[in-house]
Amino acid sequence: MGSIPAGDDVLDPSEPTYDLSRVAELLGVPISKVHQQLREGHLVAVRRAGGVVVPQVFFTNSGQVVKSLPGLLTILHDGGYRDTEIVRWLFTPTRR
Repeated sequence: MGSIPAGDDVLDPSEPTYDLSRVAELLGVPISKVHQQLREGHLVAVRRAGGVVVPQVFFTNSGQVVKSLPGLLTILHDGGYRDTEIVRWLFTPTRR
């Protein structure tokens, strides 16, 4: 099956996250399906405090993955970006 892909924790320490078991609960799927979504690049995660977590902002209030996220992640992965770079880009505020 292989390891669970996850980037370095480049998130602000206060950024709320869900562990993978909570992600599985939200999506109503087995945790193996969450692992598959991570391997296929439909979600990205980071390693934090010895575990793998997904930022809460990737989910709607009803617990579904934000609609545009999987497509955006596909484009970024196809462009050669790694999970750490993707998370950094998504969470770095733009300067005006």
